[in-house]
Amino acid sequence: MDKLNKVIDYIEANLDAEISLDYIARLAGTNKDALQRIFVFLTRFSIHDYIRRRRLSKAYEDLRNTHLKVLDIAVRYGYSSTAAFSHAFKREFNLSPLEARKARRKIKIFPKLLFQGQVQPSGGLEAEIVHFPTKTLYGFEVTCKDYGGELYKIRRLYDKLREEGYYKKWEASERYGIFYSNLEHCYFVGTETKEKGLTAFRLAGGKYAVFHLDSRQQKEILKLENWIYKQWLPVTNFKASNNINFELYRPGGVDLYFSIR
Repeated sequence: MDKLNKVIDYIEANLDAEISLDYIARLAGTNKDALQRIFVFLTRFSIHDYIRRRRLSKAYEDLRNTHLKVLDIAVRYGYSSTAAFSHAFKREFNLSPLEARKARRKIKIFPKLLFQGQVQPSGGLEAEIVHFPTKTLYGFEVTCKDYGGELYKIRRLYDKLREEGYYKKWEASERYGIFYSNLEHCYFVGTETKEKGLTAFRLAGGKYAVFHLDSRQQKEILKLENWIYKQWLPVTNFKASNNINFELYRPGGVDLYFSIR
């Protein structure tokens, strides 16, 4: 967990500056998509939510401990106006910045995280190294600005797949599941079979380490991915590449294709 704690230390030292997700992903030794998934798995909220809540908590401390103007505090923590800052602050603490400055009651602020312990799958898992060809997949895609909303949309999407018969049909062949980021949180589910009305998705080929998991639960998949970054990569000559990782579902389990270089 040392690398994740380095990420947290960097975020803490730069709450009043621009924070690059690409940079903190490099600090963690991974790419930004995987870092976000690991972070959500361990904390149940996104990196962006963590940074936002820590900035608002520091703003609260400044309101109580300094004589800085509200506008100066808003600008310090990345808000372009007092209106935008006040809206975010009230949503977080249920009172305005001016009320927080005057209030004497306690307010629960969001603390700095500390990662402890290890997260790993049970048993010894081996990887198969393969060269995966570029493929065009066909299916459905959902997008959302926040991770929690995306999970809700994914559940609704799978309900739709079952109702319309796609789920059963794809179970007989190969079903792909792909999480990725493109300004928003995105998820694609589909197959190689082209059908009218389905969205096309280009999956770039390359070198992949394939891990076989006898479970389909998302928490187990995230646990496996975290184990790959923290324990498998450090003892191999491979590094994570910028290609998208993906899940290929099979009866009774899933194969995680982890992009490497």
